[in-house]
Amino acid sequence: MLGAGQYKSFKHTQLLMWSSIHLRNFKMVWPTFLQFTFLLFLPTVTDAHFPRPCITPEALAEGRCCPDWNGSPCGAEYGRGECKQFFDTRLTGLTAQFTFFCSCKDNFDSYDCSRCKFGYKGDNCTERQHYVRREILTLSPEERTRYIDNLHKAKVSRSERYVILIVDRDKPQNNELLKFENASVYDLFVWVHYYAGKAPAGGGQRNAAHQGPAFPFWHRNYLLFMEREVREITGDENFFIPYWDWTKTDYCNICNNDFFGASDASGRIRNSEFSKWKTICTYDASHTDYSQICVQPPQNVPPSPIIRNPGKDPESGGLPLPQQVQAVLDTNDYDTYPYNKCSCNSFRNRLEGFDLKMESRTFSAAMHNLVHDYFNGTMSDVPIAANDPLFMLHHAMIDKIFEEWLLKHPDMKYPIDDVIPPIQQHDAFMRPFIPPVLNDYLVGVTAEELGYRYE
Repeated sequence: MLGAGQYKSFKHTQLLMWSSIHLRNFKMVWPTFLQFTFLLFLPTVTDAHFPRPCITPEALAEGRCCPDWNGSPCGAEYGRGECKQFFDTRLTGLTAQFTFFCSCKDNFDSYDCSRCKFGYKGDNCTERQHYVRREILTLSPEERTRYIDNLHKAKVSRSERYVILIVDRDKPQNNELLKFENASVYDLFVWVHYYAGKAPAGGGQRNAAHQGPAFPFWHRNYLLFMEREVREITGDENFFIPYWDWTKTDYCNICNNDFFGASDASGRIRNSEFSKWKTICTYDASHTDYSQICVQPPQNVPPSPIIRNPGKDPESGGLPLPQQVQAVLDTNDYDTYPYNKCSCNSFRNRLEGFDLKMESRTFSAAMHNLVHDYFNGTMSDVPIAANDPLFMLHHAMIDKIFEEWLLKHPDMKYPIDDVIPPIQQHDAFMRPFIPPVLNDYLVGVTAEELGYRYE
């Protein structure tokens, strides 16, 4: 586990693109849970989680991820979409393995055009979707129990739609043996953030989701993705991610066994269902600095638990204050040169928490970053933060602030400047989501249009 303050200063390590994939062998593992594992020698690495129908030897060899819907690729016979070639002009790596994906029509969406776009529902995706993301403390005991039960089901239920890549811990870093492996719906959620938190092809410290103009848009898409996956696995069409308003408290008032678990002096959660949760992609961080892809521990080493030490980060000094949120909302420019953590008078950079010139309790972090650092544990470490279920509540609060700002600035533009790294350019693919969408595809789209609003 990295120390306090690492959310803002984590040293991202280089991952290289890979242009080909070679299937060495195939074997069965964990027969009662995992159906299969492909082992792959990859000299370099692709930038996406994998739809399950797209990992057949044929699909991989052809570079084609256009699964059937009702017996027709992308549901083409039913007018849902068509299989098209996508060109990754920014070379972000998303099309390193696949170059053909489903291009869905009208309100259809997903890697096979089987689902509806965010904001729509129904068999033909013609009905508008409406739900409210509420503050966690306003939920009734029954609603809170249902929410937590849904999270637990997502944690233990295998994703039927996606597989992830993990690294064989016994192989050296420069000759990684990667393998496709099944993951639970919640662990898929963790893996997506883990991978987006790594550096893109070509090196550098910035990644797909942080320290740049893509930050709030990427995380908005991410939460919507997770809500949709949980709705499917639980059958609860009314599932939503609540937000935690940390401006109304000076301590973690949901870090107790009525909510998300109380931790002891060591940071371990005790006497809560969340004490049973095990993290992924956390093994051997001190040696690899997360330079490998989701290293799993040896069989004789148990997976790490969630670690949480709220208020014990010596630098954070507490949670953000209402006046700090207002200062962020009063910022007119969405983002400013050089479009990174050094940007001044930038709404995005103030929201993310790198601009410390505004009033702050700390000289190390503010806003979004400050809350991560405050927990001094799993939440404070960029790639693995989503292992803690508090992550999504925190980011729903960040999205709420983002929505309030967007409604005041309906004409905002995604910045276009060569100084922005390729992976966060407006016309770059938002990795690792499939089918590909551009970083600016949610610009000008309100939460209401995406099917939700905030209480």
